[in-house]
Amino acid sequence: MQVLALNKSFSPVGIISFKKAIILLFKEKAKVLEVNSYYTYDWHEWADMDFENYNKIRTSKQSICVPEIIVLKEYDKIQKRRLKPNKKNIYKRDNGHCQYCSKFLTIKEATIDHINPKSKNGKFTWDNCVLSCVKCNLKKGNYDLKEIGMKLLKKPEIPSHDKINFYLLENTPESWKMFKLKVIL
Repeated sequence: MQVLALNKSFSPVGIISFKKAIILLFKEKAKVLEVNSYYTYDWHEWADMDFENYNKIRTSKQSICVPEIIVLKEYDKIQKRRLKPNKKNIYKRDNGHCQYCSKFLTIKEATIDHINPKSKNGKFTWDNCVLSCVKCNLKKGNYDLKEIGMKLLKKPEIPSHDKINFYLLENTPESWKMFKLKVIL
């Protein structure tokens, strides 16, 4: 469970664990922004609330709703998030298609191919990695594309900021979507 942290001007600061959010609330460094009413609650008020649509954690004495959004009482600079290349993000960028034969792949079937092979100092970067089926990845092996006579369907690129924001917001709570998360590459 993650919590969106806003600064006191309601700009996103970052995404934190629910444990860190609870600690900030308990130390009175933040308030909870209740997503339906947009009312803010301090720790003592929030601990006594019982909303049905929130996840809950149990303590030895009570059940506490896990907030979706907190607002820091002190201003904190806006943290820009980096979207790192990983299998899930490269899968999304390449729309689930092998970049050599265009076969549609499930995330489990997909492999990541280094265009400039790792054995030749190829790095795991947006512009050096593509989605590949096992057959094409095995065929290419640790050769350069020219050596093996294979071609890419399209040149791999760093995703645009709009696409990255879509990736970030794709599986987040609905209440976060009104706050635009800032991303840098």
